[in-house]
Amino acid sequence: MSGVRASLPAPGISMKFLVAILLLVSVNAFGRSHILYDASEHVVVTGFNYHDTSSIASLTKLMTAMVYIDSGKYKQELLEKLLIRSDNIAAETIAKEYAGGSYAFVKAMNHKADKLGLHETFYHDASGLSIFNRSTAREYVDIVLEAEKYPLIKQISATAEKTIYKNRKSHYTLHNTNIRLLKEYDNIALSKTGFTNKAGRCLALFVERGAGKYVIVILGEPTPEKRQKIAKELITMIN
Repeated sequence: MSGVRASLPAPGISMKFLVAILLLVSVNAFGRSHILYDASEHVVVTGFNYHDTSSIASLTKLMTAMVYIDSGKYKQELLEKLLIRSDNIAAETIAKEYAGGSYAFVKAMNHKADKLGLHETFYHDASGLSIFNRSTAREYVDIVLEAEKYPLIKQISATAEKTIYKNRKSHYTLHNTNIRLLKEYDNIALSKTGFTNKAGRCLALFVERGAGKYVIVILGEPTPEKRQKIAKELITMIN
């Protein structure tokens, strides 16, 4: 085990990193799970394997965005690349520019997870490319609920597409990785997708219906179509 730690130095809490290794070396490629949580009534509406631990891929970036905003020194353009296009380079840049660098940034991510009382959630990098970034669908409900308190995260992550103008002749357009659902449903107030070969297709949503507030987290689906199908089924239960 000491050899593993030497090859993968872990920012944050070393014991949580060791547990992450022990869990993930035996996890299947896709640990499929999902949950629909009623945040107004504080109850699970429905779910599947939502206490199982899985890799979370770019769902990581919700925590990255919160720690970045908490620092008080954030750039709107980097946040937009991070949350709309799910840009890994933007995530790495954010972490490197943090006071103390990437190590300190990831340590802050784990500290925030600990403050939320999340015992199965662990971060090893800011982008989600690391297979050691892990959580459960149920614990990620709490991450989404925390992220929902940040108006900027809601605004940016629920933007289907945005054109950035550098000057009159230079511009580029960011397309949301969840653009299909965002264009189909107008009550998605926060959105983040994720994918790696280890994590499968992941999704986190905050959905509003009247005074009702709901969180959907999907982890480990094998294809975008399967993830989309489950998301629509769960949104239909709300609408």
